[in-house]
Formats: sequence, C-alpha cells, structure tokens
Amino acid sequence: MVSNPQPPSQVPSEAASENLDSKKLDSKKLNSKKLNPKQPDVRRRNQQAHQAILKAAAELLDEIGYANTTVSEIAARAGVSNKTIYRWWPNKAAVVMEAFARQTGNIIEVPDTGSLREDLLTFVRASFIVHKTMKFGATIANLVAAIQTDSALAVAFREQFIAQRRMAVRQIFDQAIKRGELPENIDLEMAIDGVYAPIFYRLLVGHAPLDDQFAESLVEQLLSGIIS
Repeated sequence: MVSNPQPPSQVPSEAASENLDSKKLDSKKLNSKKLNPKQPDVRRRNQQAHQAILKAAAELLDEIGYANTTVSEIAARAGVSNKTIYRWWPNKAAVVMEAFARQTGNIIEVPDTGSLREDLLTFVRASFIVHKTMKFGATIANLVAAIQTDSALAVAFREQFIAQRRMAVRQIFDQAIKRGELPENIDLEMAIDGVYAPIFYRLLVGHAPLDDQFAESLVEQLLSGIIS
C-alpha cells in the first residue's frame, strides 16, 4: 500500500526566522527615526550657552562696570534666561568673576624660557601691556572698590581671579625650582606677594607708571631678595 506524501512543514526554518526578525527590527528603527527626528545635542547646547554667558558678562563688566551689571542684562545679551544663569552660578559676582578671570587668563600666559629672570620679566611685561591696552586697570580698581561692601564679590574675586593669577606666578617659581635656580624651601607665598604687591599698588594708586623700567627693577629686586 502506497502512503500519501506528507505536506511540507509550515514551521519556518531558523534562517528564515532570523531574516524575518531582522526585517522587523529595521522597520521599527525606520519608523522610530520618522517619529523621533534627531535630538539636539544637549551637552553642546549647554557649552554654547555657557560661553555666551561668560562673554556677555565680560563685555558688560568692561562697558558699564560691575555695579551697573545685572544678571538680567547678562542673560539678555547671552540670549538665555535668568534661570539658566542661576542654574550654573549662585549669584552675579560668581559669573562675572569667572568671566573676568577666564579673560585675563587667556591673555596673560605663563612663559617657560628656561630662565627665572626671563620668565618673570616676560610675565610682568605682558601684564603691563594688558593694563595699558585694555580697561583692565580700571576694571580691577572698580572691583577692588566694590569688594569693600559686597562680600559675595570679595569671595569670588579671591577664588576666581586672585587664585588664578597667583597660580600663574607659582608655576613660574615651580619651574625655577625644578631647574635648580631656587631652593625647594623657598617661601612661595611671600615670593608671589613680592611680584603682585608693587604692581597692584601702582595700578590702584596711579602715582607711577607700569613701564619697562619698573618691570626690570621689580624683577631684579625680587630676585636679589629671594635668591640671597
């Protein structure tokens, strides 16, 4: 007796099943892209807003001074909301001083000529040029006056600007120590004070110029004091 042939199995093969699943997945991805267009890069957007805020704060500080600058004006010029600024900074003082410190830090670089004397001269001369060609001197005087009655600004001024500038000179002295030009036990805090005290005195009082002759005299006297 001849048996009837069995119909082909209706269960798809493993390869066919994988191919079907792959097509379904591709279809889902395609539909997802259509329903959800490319999302904005939040990190990049935040960086752009952050830079715009610092730029606006630095410009306003230069144009109208610290006392006349407001968070609302910074926000308006940067194209952001006040809420955005307060999300990243606790107050006006913090954002303004970060902007000012970053601006000066980008302009006055730390030299490494291989000589302590040349490094100090280069740094001091560069500082003088900034004082004379920008409103830097006037801005510093404005900020120093304002910190007498604004405790938030006083803290931000020390933590953002003064700390950064002192770190720059500390780096110069650290380089000299590594080269063997200075002893390791030198009082770095006193040496840093010796660089800035005469500069700020002339800058604020205005009794004498910040010129090349003063730069050379300052460096020579400083070196004779810390090396001897």
